[in-house]
Amino acid sequence: GNSHTFIQLTSSLIDQDGSPQLVSVLTDISERKAAEKRLAYLADFDLLTELPNQAQFLRILREEKIKAVGKGSQLAILVISLERLQEIIDLAGHEASDDGLRKAAYILRQFTARIRCIARVKSNEFAMLVVYDEAMHTIRQLADELHAHLSEPVPIAGRDYYFGPVIGIALFPQDGTDAEELLRRADIAKHRARLDDLEPIHFVFDSAHVVLDEQLSIEAQLRRALGKNEFRLTYQPKVDITSGRISGFEALLRWNNAQLGEVSPSRFVPVAERTGLIVPIGAWVMREACHEVQDWANRLGMPVRVSVNLSLRQFHQKDLTPMIRSCLGDSGLKPECLELEITESTAMSRADEVERLLHEIRAVGATLSIDDFGTGYSSL
Repeated sequence: GNSHTFIQLTSSLIDQDGSPQLVSVLTDISERKAAEKRLAYLADFDLLTELPNQAQFLRILREEKIKAVGKGSQLAILVISLERLQEIIDLAGHEASDDGLRKAAYILRQFTARIRCIARVKSNEFAMLVVYDEAMHTIRQLADELHAHLSEPVPIAGRDYYFGPVIGIALFPQDGTDAEELLRRADIAKHRARLDDLEPIHFVFDSAHVVLDEQLSIEAQLRRALGKNEFRLTYQPKVDITSGRISGFEALLRWNNAQLGEVSPSRFVPVAERTGLIVPIGAWVMREACHEVQDWANRLGMPVRVSVNLSLRQFHQKDLTPMIRSCLGDSGLKPECLELEITESTAMSRADEVERLLHEIRAVGATLSIDDFGTGYSSL
């Protein structure tokens, strides 16, 4: 049977005959004890993944720092962010996302023998604490293995998804001595990895602060750029290779800021994509391109074709098709004169969504094409 916890209260009384008596009351406090145990668990653990939470991770880190100083060993703090978790939420819902987090926790537990603690520290982030006595490259090897395992497709809600992991690493004592500071610096390294399209794993370096400061400056100015009319479009001719004639133009976004000067798209587009600012900026690009090209067509007395790039964020816009219709209707541009371009990597990783979008765009009358063809899957 089930065990129960009771509390006994005993009092002495004098009865009517003047004789002493003992009176005991038993109270079942099993539910209260269970609630206390539950609260104690929630104070230290994440309910979804059953991993330690950030508070417990920091306590263990403080304890291990003291041991490391005495033994002369070193510590590594790894912050692992699942950058594409939001895609699972957008496409399959929060229950599917929760399933993804549990599966990510399972993958991380496979490394338990090599690490001191795994914790879930934010909604889409985990932290690891590693004690090591060898060279730093062993930590890099561990991070590479973690990244490889988390980069594999994960079956969720009947289809494969990708976590898109990035990892930031701080070392004790090189990168700090305070537990909170070490975790914060690992988080800074993670931010740097997030901004780096080529390297998803970053250690803490002094230059990380410089890179992050630049990205934050770009983001701050980017949020005000539309209101200040700082964007402009340039147009690159597209030439028909058979006839040698210009068949249309590709709209290219340019940004000149009073503080930052002329900012390369390679610097501001990733920031816009990461922050979601690419959605209103992309809408401005499409609207402006449609109006400008239609103005050319009116002057020339002939139709002019224009192609506009769609980013991954725009690709997931629920109101993308209505926005395209609005741009065409307001400008008077014929739908067949508008070509929308997506990158090959987006097309291959989102085949089902591409097919749906293709049908919607065809219904509008515009066309969809693949940009950068041959630089991704097709070159295999």
